[in-house]
Amino acid sequence: MQVGDLLEFELGVFIAGNAGDPDSDPGAIEGRTAYYSDTFRYRVGTGGLTPSSDDTSGELGPEPEAWLAGDTTIAWVYAEPELVFSQMVMNMQSEHVQPFLRGRRLFHTDFATGAHSEPGNPIFEQHARKLGPVSSASACVSCHEHDGRGRLPEPGGALESLVVKLYGSAAARAQLQAEEGRAILERFEAREVELADGTRISLQKPVFALTAVDPTLDERELAPSIRIARQLPGVGLLEAIDERDILARADAEDCNGDGISGRAQLVAAQGGGDPQLGRFGWKAEKISVADQVADALSADLGVTSPLVPESDGSSELASAELDDLVSYARLLGLPARRDADDPEVMRGEALFHQLGCVSCHAPDAKTSTTHPFVELRDQTIHPYSDLLLHDMGPDLADGSGSAQASEWRTAPLWGIGSLQAVGGHTGLLHDGRARSPLEAVLWHGGEAAFARERVITLDAGARAALQAFLGSL
Repeated sequence: MQVGDLLEFELGVFIAGNAGDPDSDPGAIEGRTAYYSDTFRYRVGTGGLTPSSDDTSGELGPEPEAWLAGDTTIAWVYAEPELVFSQMVMNMQSEHVQPFLRGRRLFHTDFATGAHSEPGNPIFEQHARKLGPVSSASACVSCHEHDGRGRLPEPGGALESLVVKLYGSAAARAQLQAEEGRAILERFEAREVELADGTRISLQKPVFALTAVDPTLDERELAPSIRIARQLPGVGLLEAIDERDILARADAEDCNGDGISGRAQLVAAQGGGDPQLGRFGWKAEKISVADQVADALSADLGVTSPLVPESDGSSELASAELDDLVSYARLLGLPARRDADDPEVMRGEALFHQLGCVSCHAPDAKTSTTHPFVELRDQTIHPYSDLLLHDMGPDLADGSGSAQASEWRTAPLWGIGSLQAVGGHTGLLHDGRARSPLEAVLWHGGEAAFARERVITLDAGARAALQAFLGSL
């Protein structure tokens, strides 16, 4: 062995048995041959693990400059690429392995039946029959297949990995549940945009229909906001960014006159307390991964937790189980950029900066040294988001009728190059209407209208380079 060589080894990690439960087998839980396994690479003389690979693909890399998620970046996945969002971070500490696995098991558990979404795993009996009396799904994985994004159904189909937030005074709850009504994709409204070189791009706007249990309610009285499920990998790193760095980018009054007025969303934490910086969700309405997980358990599954308990203060999930789900979400890894040194990709990256896209889709961030998980501390990351709210114009306004109807948190772009492999689609924007990054840009308005107009002026070669760059993320 020489300094610089890569050693490759594979570990199979098994979830521990329920030793404290007299009615269950105290041995390791059997299911898949290895409940969770991965191939790791160690560079001799350097220490630590690396996502760089020298394997049967014949490709070396990625180089550190392409690591989107710092030391948490995972190796490129060539076999089963649909699972690229489902890998544990490369630098996971030993004390977090079992919580991650227990959280994964809960994530894949149907809270109605206790069944695991992957064949061959046993029933999780203690979590059967916990599904709430009203719910829009029965398992976390129902909306986040392969830990990725939701998708639009075909016209006429019911929304299965999208939720309908309700803002109207007539709404009984903050979210439409299956027991209270039904939401379907009724049709698409088509429109066409002509680019400067004569190319015509067809856009589609989804039109949704809501049927409430109360037939006297008008859809407008419910004031719905349709939102697609977001990908999970990277949320732990976003949580670890120092809020002072996020607030430093905010310019709600556009004091510098650049037309960009990113606004920080201040929200109350679950359980009350002083308002804090929101950074998760389409509207930046959640302050932490724990808040987001607890809210999803309650709103989507009707499962209570210590952060969103029953009226008497009790909860169906214990604090340790909520912590396990949070650990799982925090420690899902992101792959590195692909083809970062390709001239076409490099040209596209330069255009991304020149066009002004980085005004909102900030490429770089640094995580703090104080996050509870050491894996996530002091990492240089590239999420391509400022995590602030921006007015995106009337075309992207939801049906809430609120002052924030057209405001959306800048969506992080890391991982969008893997969407097709993970979910079989590339649906972007809050309701999944955009089938490509180019379509997403052409829907931009408001503060982002300037970038849209600049993209329209590009020739075919420049557009291809821009899309090659975005596909590398």
